[in-house]
Amino acid sequence: MWPARWRPPNPALSAELSATAAEMRVLSDRGGALNNLAARLDMEGVRGMATTLIQAMRYGTPLAQALRVLAGEMRAQRLARFEEKAARLPVLLTLPMVVFILPCVFIVVGGPAMLDVSRSFDSAGNSQQTHSSQSHSNPPHSQTKGGQP
Repeated sequence: MWPARWRPPNPALSAELSATAAEMRVLSDRGGALNNLAARLDMEGVRGMATTLIQAMRYGTPLAQALRVLAGEMRAQRLARFEEKAARLPVLLTLPMVVFILPCVFIVVGGPAMLDVSRSFDSAGNSQQTHSSQSHSNPPHSQTKGGQP
């Protein structure tokens, strides 16, 4: 059926369309063959295309116009699905952001301030220790060796 050097890009879809073409040749109603295609594939896009083709054949509307309308509807549905996924994205990113990004931001922003605070506590503690160690190392000489003043 296919030339030896050319093969269909999607063999499964090619087989389905070949079966539909064969049904159209055999059946007296082309709409039945298109309905069978939609039932076999069970995809919303194929079902819409089959319905559009059946209505175009039944009512005699121009096929190009019907397919343009169908393409516009499918484009709108795809855009709506995309917008729905985009709306859920902030909810999905909240946990990773809290767990991985915010601690790093806190370290970068608050790290220098925490170092300054710890240094100030260190210097305050060291100056207090030096005062207390100086007072213990040089006791007042109020008493003499014999215990008499």
